[in-house]
Amino acid sequence: MPRRSLDFNLLVALHALLEEGSVTLAAERLGITQPGMTHILNKLRALFDDPLLERAENKMYPTELASSLMVPLEDMMRISDEIFHYSETFDPAQCTLEFKMFLEDTGQTVMAASLYTHLAKVAPRARLRLIRQATQDDFQRGNIDLVLWHRRHDGPFFSKLAWESRFVTVARKGHPSVGKGRISLSEFARLPQVTMEGRGAFEVDVDASIDKIMDDAGLIRNKVVAISSLLAVKRLVGATDVIATVPEVLLTAYEPDVQLQVVKTELNLKPVPIYLIWHRRTNSHPAHRWFREFILEQYSRLVQEPKPASKRSGAIKKA
Repeated sequence: MPRRSLDFNLLVALHALLEEGSVTLAAERLGITQPGMTHILNKLRALFDDPLLERAENKMYPTELASSLMVPLEDMMRISDEIFHYSETFDPAQCTLEFKMFLEDTGQTVMAASLYTHLAKVAPRARLRLIRQATQDDFQRGNIDLVLWHRRHDGPFFSKLAWESRFVTVARKGHPSVGKGRISLSEFARLPQVTMEGRGAFEVDVDASIDKIMDDAGLIRNKVVAISSLLAVKRLVGATDVIATVPEVLLTAYEPDVQLQVVKTELNLKPVPIYLIWHRRTNSHPAHRWFREFILEQYSRLVQEPKPASKRSGAIKKA
């Protein structure tokens, strides 16, 4: 096929069609009508002499040729994005984009106010959308710009280590059984504990790791209640004599009325790496580059911010 016979916009449309697997969704993504997208698909079929998308069981599936085009189309989109934005200057004060980020419930509760406050100062015209449920398809379609997660994604993604989530054992201040804040493994096993229902924070099953340590020591934990919300765990520990092992980010200034202390144990749990992940489509975009650095800076400030002196008992030493 002669290069001059192929419009770049047709390739953009083909990329959208193959990612969405739907004429309607591809049309919505590109901001055109469904009949307009159908017309473009017909032009592409004629140019490639291939159906490209075939319907089966009320779904559209790519042909063998179309599937083979996905990798070069992804490369084309990435390179074109780098070309179009290469010399573009970025002024956060003039940014009007909506930045969409996946962040689980606890992260939203701890970070939302801080993120909004600082974003409003430096980029007052920008908007922030925090999403707690998303799929990889959302990432592919541009419904999500950034993800904070405990493992890297396979596929057309970049990632950067944001921080390491450390797990600490906490009890309410004045707990009668923790003394100076240090307990043995047997004392830890004896104290009533709240555990996470299902999988733990960031889908890291910290309770399974603790049970393995207990089993190796010939001990059994005194589990008295299981809860699915880390924030509810924090409040329960602050109001009763149960203890819990939680991500240290839960000990930020959020809910200062809940006064906890860190209890030193012999668990020696490994920290969990947390990655900032983004699609290569936005890798070179000046606004998204700036926002990624903004997120890293704000979280670093949040987790390292010193606690008020009156509430610093058992403070955590940051790495």
